[in-house]
Amino acid sequence: MTPLADPRSIAPEVVSRDSVWLHHRTLLGTEQQMHDIAAVIAESVAGA
Repeated sequence: MTPLADPRSIAPEVVSRDSVWLHHRTLLGTEQQMHDIAAVIAESVAGA
């Protein structure tokens, strides 16, 4: 098993570019609402 990289060595720019940060309450709705949110994020990421 490959050890994980030290999180302190990851540049903030890389994390910002390659991550989507959501407040935990965003996904507390129904399952359909969660899928709708995921679809919007996928469309946004694909268009970036």
